[in-house]
Amino acid sequence: MPNTIPPARYDLPWKAVLSHALRSFLVFYFPTVSASIDWRQRPRFRDKELARSGFGTKPDVMVADKLVEVALREGGGRPVLLHIEIQAQRDPALPRRMHNYHQLIVGTYGLPVVSLVLLADPHPPTSSS
Repeated sequence: MPNTIPPARYDLPWKAVLSHALRSFLVFYFPTVSASIDWRQRPRFRDKELARSGFGTKPDVMVADKLVEVALREGGGRPVLLHIEIQAQRDPALPRRMHNYHQLIVGTYGLPVVSLVLLADPHPPTSSS
């Protein structure tokens, strides 16, 4: 009998935080990125658009956590997409997944993409020296 238990979704509370407190999240975890954003212009969440484009329609495919269009302070308010992933469990496929998301997002929107990952795994990686 196949396993019918859905995978744990530990990142759901983080996604809610990103939706409701994006600026505070970025100030705390990614202050340099936050400082480069023109916060006078309202961020535009685009992750739902990406999901509707067909990416992530298979049950075994994850959809990008958050995709947000923001304007940069430099360059006259040039738009940039922030792709934010919250990774609450170890996943050796994370680098490949991030690369695939990046390629998909650039191809879909034609805008520069800044990919950010918050590793919320309780077990930090060990150094391999």
